[in-house]
Amino acid sequence: MLVDLDVNDYKQTTTLTALAAASCFGLTTVVLAYLWGSNVMRRREFETSFGRMATVMYNSPTPYPVIDWEPVDAGDRKLEYAVAIPDQRMLVEVKSPGWEAELSADQRAAGRAKEPKYRENVFEGGPAGPVQVIRRAVEKALPKFSGNFPSLVVISDDCFVNLAEWGWGPLTMALTQNAVGGYGPRLFVQSTYSTIGAVCLFRTVLYAGKNEVEYQALCLGNPNTKPSAAVPEMVVKRLTTDLRRATSVAR
Repeated sequence: MLVDLDVNDYKQTTTLTALAAASCFGLTTVVLAYLWGSNVMRRREFETSFGRMATVMYNSPTPYPVIDWEPVDAGDRKLEYAVAIPDQRMLVEVKSPGWEAELSADQRAAGRAKEPKYRENVFEGGPAGPVQVIRRAVEKALPKFSGNFPSLVVISDDCFVNLAEWGWGPLTMALTQNAVGGYGPRLFVQSTYSTIGAVCLFRTVLYAGKNEVEYQALCLGNPNTKPSAAVPEMVVKRLTTDLRRATSVAR
């Protein structure tokens, strides 16, 4: 079998094909290099952004970022929000009892709850009930938790004397320690409250004429909580602070 082959035409055709293939390979290499470089830059940008966010959250009163607003856990009851903690998320319910919660039945009947918290030229006193206020706040939060996720109750109050100013006494008397005074059984020794992982008292302090805020938090973990509802010890410690100035992060 004879083949009529034009050698010059064959060389020209194969040369053009090789040039085209080399051009495509070179173009592909450039595109891949660009994409790889862009991916590295993007990854560095993400790392930088997450680093900045971590710095902000570390210096903030709430060191864990909010990842969901009004999540639902038990039934159709909405919680305040969910935050990211190491390897999981934690559900948070915020209760804000006011000074009205400390009024006696006689004071309520007299209409004191409809008057201002502080009345001009009126100096009044009365029995404070921080233990009862804490208990009622936790009792109201209880139905919202299923116990399937780490759970935290934050109490940020407006009582005559802020709950956190009392120190650990009322918090432990309400939740973990034996107490006198007819307060009832400690909440955290009751299996009913095993769906709550921890309770945190939080207060802020504003100074007249100064552009600054200080905050304090006392956080107590539930030693008898369900494992699935437990708040990690490191989180409990991180949420416990002395009175400190809220820091701002320079941009």
